[in-house]
Amino acid sequence: MTGSIDALVFGKPNRAQAEQLVLMAGQAFAFDPTQWLNSLGDDGFDNMRTLTSGQGVAAGLVIHAVGQWFGGQRLASHAITALVAAAHVRRQHVGRALITSTLREARENRVPLSVLFASTPTFYRQVGYEPAGTSMFFRAPTHCLPSSTEGAEFAPFTPAEQAPIRELYRRFASKRSGMLDRNDHFWRMQLEPYDGSRRYAYRIDFAGSLEGYVCFQHARPSNTLIVQEALASTTRAAKAALALISHHKAIAESVVFPDGPQGSLRKLISGNQARPEPNCPEWLLRIVDVPAALEQRGYPALDTWLELEITDDTLPENAGRYVLGLQAGKATVTRGGAGHLQLDVRALAAVFSGFCHPSEMQAAGLLHGEPSEVARLGAVFSGPSPYLQDQF
Repeated sequence: MTGSIDALVFGKPNRAQAEQLVLMAGQAFAFDPTQWLNSLGDDGFDNMRTLTSGQGVAAGLVIHAVGQWFGGQRLASHAITALVAAAHVRRQHVGRALITSTLREARENRVPLSVLFASTPTFYRQVGYEPAGTSMFFRAPTHCLPSSTEGAEFAPFTPAEQAPIRELYRRFASKRSGMLDRNDHFWRMQLEPYDGSRRYAYRIDFAGSLEGYVCFQHARPSNTLIVQEALASTTRAAKAALALISHHKAIAESVVFPDGPQGSLRKLISGNQARPEPNCPEWLLRIVDVPAALEQRGYPALDTWLELEITDDTLPENAGRYVLGLQAGKATVTRGGAGHLQLDVRALAAVFSGFCHPSEMQAAGLLHGEPSEVARLGAVFSGPSPYLQDQF
């Protein structure tokens, strides 16, 4: 493929271009693209974006329209995956052109956030993304798990019976930081994945009322139970979820399960037997629309204000001075102010999610301000440790 980046056309692909993108992704990420190709008719490909020329697809990616919870408020977010450039045009900056066009489209559609897992973090940090949370899995011997069911009733459910499960997840996620408000795609990946692997899902009820659920699969020959999700709205439901898992100890020596850095499941396993799996990835956040993100986020019930000066080389329309005012935690954002706190958009993402205290960004040279201003910034963006249970 020859010619300049300016000659490439950004937009939604047609069917042939979508198939070409899937094949490119299979080559780049070393997977069999057959199942994805077969699902294009079911899922459609309106959420794909490509850079194309008369010679075909130069680069492409997939957008999943979701939400993310911060401070108890849902913000629209684009979960980005499968960004790939054709092998013969790499190192020609087509990836940067693609992600920049995608961010501008999100901003035009009033989507203030973008989130992804990065195979090449350096590239994404150059366009304004920054590590902003974790996705953690823990491993424990099944014989170390609590065995009392706490009086719970367990009932299997199918993907067709997931409406109450979705609502319980949404209530759970809304109290955390960074978790997805899932769309249909992410629910399908939890319960009915494209690879055809068998998932087993159980409600956890007390006196007929749903308080949790567990979804898992068996891994052979490693004798491991892989838990996709174990969510509980009460402590007794969390104990019951672990007990249900422990009942598989005759066929599974260990269990791997997702949980937050300070999650309840790991804390209920005695003797520090739940240990983090190696290579738990960080996810990266991008503030696409600074004033919208600041105004829509939830905050502690404070009466205060911050005067920020933001730099953003990729989306310069974000740059400038802002005043974030809080009255009992309700936010207003206006242009102006003295810019007492200077930070780039990457530092803002890490502070926004609660992943880094502002003093840590200051130590890295990404934030500047007087100690009292930095401390107030930390108080405004305090909250639970941000994490995602979905990987993409």
